Amino acid sequence: MAGIIQHEIPQLFQRGFLIPETGDAERVFVFRRGGKSYPSHINRSGAERYFYSQPSLAGERTLDDEITDYESRLTTLVSELRSLSGGVNADAVVSAEVIAHLTTRNAHSRGALVHGFDGLARGAIEVFGNEANWRGLFGIQTPQISNTFRSRIGEIFSKQPAVQMSGIPLDLLERFAFAALREGLSPFFEQQLPFLQQVMQTLSTEAPANVRDIHNKVLEGAPAPAARINALSTLVWRTHETAFDVILPDCVAITRDRDGQYHPLMMTAFDDIQDVYLPLTSRKILVGSHKNNSQDIDLTMFNGAAAECSHAYFISGFNCPEIASLSASIGMRSVRVIDAAISEALSSYSHEDVRQLPTSAIINERSSKTPLSIPVNFNGAFEQEDVHRISTAITEVLASAAWTIPLERLDGITFADDYAAALHGLDRGMLDAPPISTKDDEAGLGVAQAPMVIRAGVIKSHTVLRGLIGRMLVSDDDANRHHARYVIVHELAHAGFTQVIDDTLPGVLLTPIQNAMDGDLHRITYAAWNGYFAARASANFAVGRLNDIQSLLLAGITEAFTAIPEARLAYRDHGDLNVLMMLASSKVAFVLEWAGNLLGHAAGAECSALEGNRGLEEELTQRELRAWLEDFGRDLEYLWDRRGRWESYDEFIAINRHAERLLWCFGIVPWTTPDGVYRIEIPISTDEEVLMRRMSENGL
Repeated sequence: MAGIIQHEIPQLFQRGFLIPETGDAERVFVFRRGGKSYPSHINRSGAERYFYSQPSLAGERTLDDEITDYESRLTTLVSELRSLSGGVNADAVVSAEVIAHLTTRNAHSRGALVHGFDGLARGAIEVFGNEANWRGLFGIQTPQISNTFRSRIGEIFSKQPAVQMSGIPLDLLERFAFAALREGLSPFFEQQLPFLQQVMQTLSTEAPANVRDIHNKVLEGAPAPAARINALSTLVWRTHETAFDVILPDCVAITRDRDGQYHPLMMTAFDDIQDVYLPLTSRKILVGSHKNNSQDIDLTMFNGAAAECSHAYFISGFNCPEIASLSASIGMRSVRVIDAAISEALSSYSHEDVRQLPTSAIINERSSKTPLSIPVNFNGAFEQEDVHRISTAITEVLASAAWTIPLERLDGITFADDYAAALHGLDRGMLDAPPISTKDDEAGLGVAQAPMVIRAGVIKSHTVLRGLIGRMLVSDDDANRHHARYVIVHELAHAGFTQVIDDTLPGVLLTPIQNAMDGDLHRITYAAWNGYFAARASANFAVGRLNDIQSLLLAGITEAFTAIPEARLAYRDHGDLNVLMMLASSKVAFVLEWAGNLLGHAAGAECSALEGNRGLEEELTQRELRAWLEDFGRDLEYLWDRRGRWESYDEFIAINRHAERLLWCFGIVPWTTPDGVYRIEIPISTDEEVLMRRMSENGL
């Protein structure tokens, strides 16, 4: 029947480390982590209440009974080893069995495993409690489809016959899945995080009981595991007498690996072992080595290494300063091994938040205070006094904006009463460059643009504004002046980012996009990321503009969900895809542009994009675009944070997927066949209900 006090280091083995001259008391000194030490009778040291098993109510044999019975054999084996003189080879099988049993049964393994479970739970909460790590795990942390995501989703698709039978191109399905996972992860993560934390906390709380069960199952299989005996018996074992007092670590035996580092035996893979050390008595150590002769092995390091390899305590027959000082290092090695293993295990799941990576100072304070010399032109009925006042005001705006916006490539500024003619007649310095037209849309009458021009082979920008903006800049009305400053700085920001892009990716802005689908979608998304950059850089000049931008986005979404379905239905009659796509592209481009402006302004002003606008929030929710807007913001912020470090224009092309995403809302699916043919599918099922009703009404 199991006793109450059950020894994880048997008394028979502790007797080799007794305090001298204690008579029949049989005591040892126990040194615990934190410096506490005390003498203890060996019937209490190295033991815990019901360490192996609880009392059996029906009288069945328990694990403690089995181990107690095994100790009769263990006593004989240990006595055989202790009887050997120093420098004598020991029986390899006997040595292996003693070590296999003592290192398997002790509390060190349990303590280390509990520490590991607890550390793993805490580490898992830290790693998997970070959404960026989940995005990295799935390969969706950047706007571009990663190889990680492609591999994972490809594996899933390959196991789904329905995917193969659907007839939908795998490349298109991949983009559907990428968008769905990108948008769906945040809500899922927020919903599941409390559950995840609870599970991890439960694992940590239940770790001692779970580890105890695991440990006991190992011991129930055999008091000394045969596989470990077989491995350890391949070493050459030799006894060594020492000139110093040896300690007994709670892990019992330690190893030196091939790199010269010491570890608890139970934490070392056999293939990594160079030597094994088992203290037999206070003055004798059994050493197992791959060498035929271990006589030259240095043992002076043993106590220090054994103390570090201990998890909670070590035992000694002596309490001298040299030994007492070792208690400060208890757990250093065993805990580090566990922590290192946990860290390595979790490291592959840990990813930096790409939105928080350091960026080069492209939009930051200029190091030079040299004023910029920018020509300002006036076309129209401007009085000389107006020219002087506007020029003076522009100089002030430029000086203020140039601290944060690079304007070295600003070709000039033109105020024109005939704004359309000024845009159309602008010398862009490019052969066959199409003329620029005014941009009048749902946002209202166009008032400013910053077209790209070429001067002496260098890409620059020229800002063209309606004359009205110049007059508002010097108006007596504060609201007019503030609005004019905002419009001007917003266009200067566009110019600044043209410079940043060309500095980082020289010539890319003049390089045609070869892929037809990429080119079409880029024309839809260009104003979106460009608007994000400009709005974020000019946010400090746009006080009070949040509601205006929100209103424009709301109007754009409402208009798109009205006009595009109507145009799609009309397409069923006229069949002209170009007509449909011209309208759909313009409506989607408008939504993307003002979504980009809103997200950029909110980021620059450090506020919520939906702040104070319940109508926009409800519209996004109704159209199932709330998660999309957040995802769009992540991608634009990623592009912003990488300014000056972009590796190719593909990073901008990756934003095209948001044009696709919105077109999907209207049953418009652009894709490219495997042989490179650009197609746009308009599934008939999208309008099936309306078409069937129309046929019924017509008696068909």
